[in-house]
Amino acid sequence: MNKQKLSLGLSLVLVLSSSLVVTSNRANAGTAGALGIPADSSGISGDSFVPTNVEIPGSSNSLLPGVNLEISANGEIIVPQEVQNNLNNIAINIIRQTPEPNTFAAAIYIVLVGGVGAEEGKAQIQSALTSYGVTAQSAQAFISSITGLLASGDVNVTQLAVAINNWNEIVKQLSPNELPKVANNPGLGKLARDIKQLRAALKKLR
Repeated sequence: MNKQKLSLGLSLVLVLSSSLVVTSNRANAGTAGALGIPADSSGISGDSFVPTNVEIPGSSNSLLPGVNLEISANGEIIVPQEVQNNLNNIAINIIRQTPEPNTFAAAIYIVLVGGVGAEEGKAQIQSALTSYGVTAQSAQAFISSITGLLASGDVNVTQLAVAINNWNEIVKQLSPNELPKVANNPGLGKLARDIKQLRAALKKLR
């Protein structure tokens, strides 16, 4: 039983590994304030450091191995076109995986694509996350950052980075007992895997 709980917990923690993090005063997908990556750890840690050389608009950086990130003048994250294309392809594949209607997974899906009924879906996600011990503020921040993330099939990398950062915060708040519950939740477990897929799409293409 302990091994199973550990495995389920790690399935969520994997999203944190080498995650791209945006530290922003706004929870929604606006401009990014400062960028960083979490320190390598096998535990549940969303802590990050902020390299000073990434705050200059127009500068190119390698925050991810093999991926050049550029910060535009308005604070948006820009990645090479082939990386963006790979990210968009993953997003389209996720969009095509339509869940059963009238399920929690369907409610999450509607929030991700920005469809009709998104407000009800947000309320369901909020209720689920807080039931696992996540603070209302963290839940709201995460929900805001994933709203419409897959709406156009052209993923905004800045919004994705904010969503990953907010998910990191949620995972940090989960107790060892709640981790497997979230991993086993059909809706939240799928959402965690989707975020992981989107994060993986930012890696260097071989």
